[in-house]
Amino acid sequence: MFERIRPTLAALLLAVSVPAQTDDALAALKAAGAKAIAAVEKELDVKLDGVGVRFTTTEELIEIFDKELVPQFAIQFSDPDEADRQRRMFAESMAPAVMAKFDTTAKEILVEQDNIEDLADQLDIPELRTPECLQAILVHEAVHAASEAKFSWSKRLSKCRDADAILAYNAVIEGHAQHVARRICKKRGWTGAFEKFTSSVGKVPEIENAIARQLARMNAVSFSWAYHDGERFVAAIAEEGGEKAVARAYTEPPTSPSVIFHPEWFLDPSKQPKLEFDFATGLAELAKAFGADDWTESRTTLTPPQFDAAFALLPKEDVERIKKQTRSNRVLVLNWTAQPGEKLIAAGVYELDSYTEAAYFVAAEERLLRAKDEAMAKGMTRITSSTYAPLQLEGSLGTHATKKVAFPGGSVDVAVVVLARGRIAVELMVSNHDVERDRLVSLAAKLLETIETSATGADEAKEEAKPEAGK
Repeated sequence: MFERIRPTLAALLLAVSVPAQTDDALAALKAAGAKAIAAVEKELDVKLDGVGVRFTTTEELIEIFDKELVPQFAIQFSDPDEADRQRRMFAESMAPAVMAKFDTTAKEILVEQDNIEDLADQLDIPELRTPECLQAILVHEAVHAASEAKFSWSKRLSKCRDADAILAYNAVIEGHAQHVARRICKKRGWTGAFEKFTSSVGKVPEIENAIARQLARMNAVSFSWAYHDGERFVAAIAEEGGEKAVARAYTEPPTSPSVIFHPEWFLDPSKQPKLEFDFATGLAELAKAFGADDWTESRTTLTPPQFDAAFALLPKEDVERIKKQTRSNRVLVLNWTAQPGEKLIAAGVYELDSYTEAAYFVAAEERLLRAKDEAMAKGMTRITSSTYAPLQLEGSLGTHATKKVAFPGGSVDVAVVVLARGRIAVELMVSNHDVERDRLVSLAAKLLETIETSATGADEAKEEAKPEAGK
């Protein structure tokens, strides 16, 4: 599916569109679709009999997504009602930004022309309106149809074990479609058009407010990395292992996004470093401490592009250092079940290369928090006050910060604790949930201790010299 979330607040609104379906437009679409399908059939030596091409509406796409994503959201949310709510919300935010999609049930390539027009304006890429760009997009979708016929990826995707496995497999699916579409478009003289629509994936429109721009970027990279980094992954394994390696990526897919950024781990699993720390137990204990039954839980692993977006307010050299020195990470999000979105708890755990880098991470997090104070000093949603206090606990150091965030109609209190010990850094944030300072610090320290002491050779994980943060 060639789909992308619009990185603007408009993406959160339902905008039902009815594309112009004149006889001439439909005939042109079917002709372009037939050309794309024929090109993919020849390139991949597969028959796509019965695959159709037609226009669609945003309303129809919402219903398709809502039905299609039932298994994936059931995997990520244990509470059925919350899974339904999250899935519907996702479908309503996704559909208005989809240019085209292969419907695996109906075996049709669906094109939402009004969305193409809208994105051309939003992203200032007028070439998206051209027949050549449509041709390239249809090739991408036809590759999805071919890989579905060969590997039944939609069924495999619905059986992924967790959110990380879904993300990794989606990168295989989208990356392969990009990899093959690029090759076909080069042979057919459509490379320029292919590059134009590829440039739209993850592009964020000009937004003056720094925080709004950062949120838009984080939203965009959550989906765009599967196309860009997924394509690099598929290209790497194809060059080294040929079509057998690509087929294995579909039938025995990577289960973690980190493998997408290290194709050598997929080609030779013995090269993948063994996990030294047990993140799962510590995060489970933290959720239990907050009363797990009251919260809807989700866990994920941040990808390098998400690090770029999350730390975008910091200098590039800081972000590159953090990405380079972070060996592994895991993020837990608890959303209040009674009133989703009203209260939020988030915890991040990061394994760094050394204590020095863990301490640097803590210092960078504080700089980021302060940068947000400045960036959100004005506007409809703004930080009206904040406090910072250093934390010096036995064997660890860190920062405790509080903020009051005002918005039309009210305000919320946010508290953050960032701690480092050994090679592990943790960040614990609570929003609009009353937790005493000492208890919040204690919970963060307990999380840190549980994870650090889970290491094989835990005593060796600590360096004797423990410099101050930022040194």
